[in-house]
Amino acid sequence: MKSTIKDYEIQVGQEVWTTVFSLFRYTAEESESKGFGKITKLFESELGPAFYFYDEINGGERIGLVKNIIMKPTSGMINNLSNKRIELKEGVKKKKEK
Repeated sequence: MKSTIKDYEIQVGQEVWTTVFSLFRYTAEESESKGFGKITKLFESELGPAFYFYDEINGGERIGLVKNIIMKPTSGMINNLSNKRIELKEGVKKKKEK
C-alpha cells in the first residue's frame, strides 16, 4: 500500500531536516546533501509524499521526500546551520553599512 501525505504528521510551515533534490533537476536520484528549512507546499510525487522548502543550508528552493525527513540531526548539521545563519546576518549587516 502506497503511503500518502495524510499518513504523516507534517504540515506547511514546519521546519525540517532532509536530504534534498534540486528543484530543477528532480530525478529519482537524490543527493547526499542535507538541507533545512520551512515546508512551503506538500504534494504527492512518483516517489511518494513530497514537499517544497527553502533550503537555509544550500540556498534556493528544494524538494524533499517525507520519507527522508531527518528526525535527529547530527551536531555537525546543527553547527552548519548556525554558521550559515551567522554568515547571512553578517552579509545583511555589511549591505546595510554600504
